[in-house]
Amino acid sequence: MGTLPSRWHALLLIVYMAMNIAYTLVLDYSRQNKYSVAAELRGRSGVLAVCNMIALVILAGRNNPLIGWLQISFDTYNLLHRWMGRMVVLEALVHTSCWAYVQHADTGFSGVYHKLANDPFCSYGMVGTVAFVLILLTSPSPIRHAFYETFLNLHIIFAAVAIAGVWKPYIRAVAALWICDRIIRLGRLIYCNYSTRGWTTASIEAMPGDACRVTMHLPTELAVKPGSHAYLRFANLNFWESHPFSIAWVAHRPVFSPDLPLMEKKLTLEGQTTDISFVIHAQTGLTRRLFNAAKVCAPRTLRLKAAFEGPYGGHHSLDSYGHAVLFAGSSGITHQIPYVKHLIQGFSDGTIATKKVLLVWIIRDVDHLEWVRPWMDEILRMQGRRDILNIKLFVTKPKNPREISSPSSTVQMLPGRPNINLLLQTEVRDQVGAMCVTVCGPGALQDSVREAVREVQDVSVVDFIEESFTW
Repeated sequence: MGTLPSRWHALLLIVYMAMNIAYTLVLDYSRQNKYSVAAELRGRSGVLAVCNMIALVILAGRNNPLIGWLQISFDTYNLLHRWMGRMVVLEALVHTSCWAYVQHADTGFSGVYHKLANDPFCSYGMVGTVAFVLILLTSPSPIRHAFYETFLNLHIIFAAVAIAGVWKPYIRAVAALWICDRIIRLGRLIYCNYSTRGWTTASIEAMPGDACRVTMHLPTELAVKPGSHAYLRFANLNFWESHPFSIAWVAHRPVFSPDLPLMEKKLTLEGQTTDISFVIHAQTGLTRRLFNAAKVCAPRTLRLKAAFEGPYGGHHSLDSYGHAVLFAGSSGITHQIPYVKHLIQGFSDGTIATKKVLLVWIIRDVDHLEWVRPWMDEILRMQGRRDILNIKLFVTKPKNPREISSPSSTVQMLPGRPNINLLLQTEVRDQVGAMCVTVCGPGALQDSVREAVREVQDVSVVDFIEESFTW
């Protein structure tokens, strides 16, 4: 089924499904003509399926306007999309079954087969229903995660067939929404990746722990908020596939005129370009192929033509909190580093309310520090860093215990797993103003942090922000 919804999401989904069931099944069953009841059930389920398809397509889009308007993450809409899709399939099956039941009563099986073979309206409807069922059969979480690229391609094909199968004047809105999202994505791709200076290239370095450090060299200048993510494509590695990754670091590079300066030591500034970096942990599919390709080139850097689509997200601002506690597990550090940099800079400039930041990063081995070493070195050199930032590094399975050493009182390295409850209780006891706790990492870590935040709510009000990608 996928990720379990939170209590609020579960309540929302229960209300939604209860309304659909009620609108479908509340009929006058006292009528003697049971076929008229089935015909009404067929009509209601069909109309509801089509109406739900409009919202289904909106919630699936990366450029869903509701994300920005309501400040709700794409991950939440994706959860609703999955459950809404299951409801659409169920309603489509009820609609088709009721039609077959009435048709069989009137003409028998031969009449049903004749309708399906010769009536385009019924034939396309059956094709749409079959496509819906195939989407359902290929969408369970184990299949999605084991064969994600295959699932995604089949999902798009089956969805297009389903929309074509129920093509009516009011279903054109669904197709229009889907096409509009694709056009916006294409426009974003061109805007971010092409200029007179050329096309985006990627520098890919193999890192310890089966990870890659990827830097996208955009030919344009792009503003990126902390907490954003983007979809990446790589030439020679299935360019049509795009995957979401948290943006770890952003750097702007000045671009000077190639013409000789009129005055000595004075170059003409023509603008800026943007380098955007990621840490990609190899799993299966594209991420594994990317790591293998970079490993073959090591110690040299692999360079590929690539495409950047984004940035998306970045709706959560921590500027108004006096106290921020950031948890990261493994490559989840990429979500937290931009916040750390932004909060230190804002503290130094006096533009934010934050006075205290704790970063807790949980890694398997000391070698994983290499993933973010150049960025962390820059953060540790920032003005005012010692006055606001404390870092606790927890190494769960160090190869050599002697490697576990704390560089300073503000940067501590500790063996084992953190006691999250104790950490949060300590922070709440020394709380400075309003507090928020954010987490990005494996599901078990997110559950532990969420539970710890809930347990301190009777002592202080602490906001909880969870960042995750589910599919």
